[in-house]
Amino acid sequence: MSTLKDIVIACENVLGWTPPAHLPLWKARAIEIAKLKRAVEANPRLHTIHNLQLAIEYSRRKKEPITSPAALVYRIDKALELAPAVVEVTDLEAAIQAAIDTELMRGDTQAQGWIGRLTRAFGPFRAEVYTEWLEAGRG
Repeated sequence: MSTLKDIVIACENVLGWTPPAHLPLWKARAIEIAKLKRAVEANPRLHTIHNLQLAIEYSRRKKEPITSPAALVYRIDKALELAPAVVEVTDLEAAIQAAIDTELMRGDTQAQGWIGRLTRAFGPFRAEVYTEWLEAGRG
């Protein structure tokens, strides 16, 4: 999810929010997106896409229904309290994930072998496998 529209659609799909029957779907979504946009503009540091995603997940886990996607704004604080600590991704981990994504997109006969090696390597061997992958001209 990268846009407010995605957040509204996730509210439909994940939390079961349904727009009012008297409005066309596109209009109901536009109204909810506008509400969320105003909230984001009012407090851009707290009301981020990521925090709204956390609020959706919080609502799903707690089985708390919503009357409007804009209601997520009021659940951000609770969601942040219960969210797991942020895990830092190292440069090597990001590079390996990019290599795996590249191999998934390739889909050739060698791709499965490289994906297996890149995902199973651990500790200092991860860097070695990544270096081998680069040297094989796959990067």
